[in-house]
Order: sequence, then C-alpha cells, then structure tokens
Amino acid sequence: TEGPGVPDINITNYPNPFNPRTTVEYTMAMKGMASITVYDASGRLVATLASGIRDAGTHHTAWDGRDSGGSAVSGGVYFLRFESDVGVRSRKMILVR
Repeated sequence: TEGPGVPDINITNYPNPFNPRTTVEYTMAMKGMASITVYDASGRLVATLASGIRDAGTHHTAWDGRDSGGSAVSGGVYFLRFESDVGVRSRKMILVR
C-alpha cells in the first residue's frame, strides 16, 4: 500500500500487456530486503521472482509467464507485488496468450 512517509520505491514492468515474457524493473532508495512475487486474479501466489537483500538502486528481473513449478500459466490479469523494508507496491500485468 502507498501512503504518506513511504520513501521512494517503485516497480514497473515492460512490455505490458506481454507474451510470453516481461521485464520487471524495481528501484530501492536504500539497501534492504526485497521480495518480488506474482499473484493471479484470485490472490493465489503464482511465482516468486526475487527475494533477498538488495542494494539501493534500480534492479531488473524477468517473468516468463510460468508458475513456480515451471508450468505455463493461462493468459489473464496478474499482480506484481514488490515488498521491501520500507513499503509495498503492486502493479497489474496482463499476459496475452
């Protein structure tokens, strides 16, 4: 959630809509814990793209439209969730199959 007093953290993905791959770009104002996860429209965890300590700055990872078991997911709306020590951001993504 966004709110007053939350330092600059940002997440985006491109292209969006995408098929079969999208690049996730996230920026951290300070070094700390970060987690990038993908959820489906019903709120189920689909995949974890990154988790761990990250330096301040801009980072990139990719999602290939597969779940954590390696199976291709169906087209539709997915939510990218970025959690860090200083806040949470979410972004809607559309996978076109």
